[in-house]
Amino acid sequence: SLSHALSSGHEKVLLRPACIDGDTPHQQREDIARECNVILTNPDTLHAAILPIAGSRKKSGYRDLLSKVKYIVLDESHTYEGSFGAHVSLVFSRLIRLCSISQAALAEGASNSFQMPTFIAC
Repeated sequence: SLSHALSSGHEKVLLRPACIDGDTPHQQREDIARECNVILTNPDTLHAAILPIAGSRKKSGYRDLLSKVKYIVLDESHTYEGSFGAHVSLVFSRLIRLCSISQAALAEGASNSFQMPTFIAC
């Protein structure tokens, strides 16, 4: 189960899910990024709304969120082909790069190595 996968050791994790997509009001997006531990989104929203803010120098809930990404679930992954698939691939490469940068910024020079998120295709 998702609760079990997110749990570390024997500690139970309270799931706080939310959705960030084109219909999510902009003023709610930062709150969702700060408060939720399961976020449903799509490649377009990642590309246009989340990654540009997370990659900027301004303080953002997205940077903290990206430092904690453990799983990336690709629904309908068989549809990502051709130029659309190439675009999605680049978006996920950028996501991984920003996760790495966010983890390093949070660690502030600690010797923690980057924890690559696990991709789950379904």
